[in-house]
Amino acid sequence: MPAMIVLLIHGALLTIVTVLTRFAFLTGAMTASSDNVGSIRMTEAQKGHGWLRFDVSHGVFEGTYGYPPFVFWLASRLPQRFWTRARYWMNYLADTATTLLVWMAILWLVPTQPPEIALLAALAFGLNPLFLPTVEHARITAPNARSLGLLLNTIWIGLLVMCIAGGGVR
Repeated sequence: MPAMIVLLIHGALLTIVTVLTRFAFLTGAMTASSDNVGSIRMTEAQKGHGWLRFDVSHGVFEGTYGYPPFVFWLASRLPQRFWTRARYWMNYLADTATTLLVWMAILWLVPTQPPEIALLAALAFGLNPLFLPTVEHARITAPNARSLGLLLNTIWIGLLVMCIAGGGVR
């Protein structure tokens, strides 16, 4: 089988497995006791504003919060009926993108190894119990900035490695 077809199959497999693993927890997450009330308030605070707001009113504690609001700001751009699902899906898609970036980084850093090694390593990363609700309940069962933060941090580290290993970003 041509190498490009193998890589496309591996990428599709990683995407499907990573999303479905997280999707399996979506139903319980939306009915479970979690940070949902707080995340709804954070989304409401972002609605109707041109850019990020760090202040929250109508809460137990009013004032400026250091909590990353970008996920809530993105969700607030949608109709309110989609807020809950959109915030979960943003987490799931960020986790999937991070897993794909790890896979591509392994392929790039160790090109002499069979692509199945990169696939297995990326699966181990994407299915790490620390990223699933079994251990880190709030990471998947409540809309938050953890998944997007991991994605942005992975991109930053990848760019740093590219600069060091390749003499710059091309």
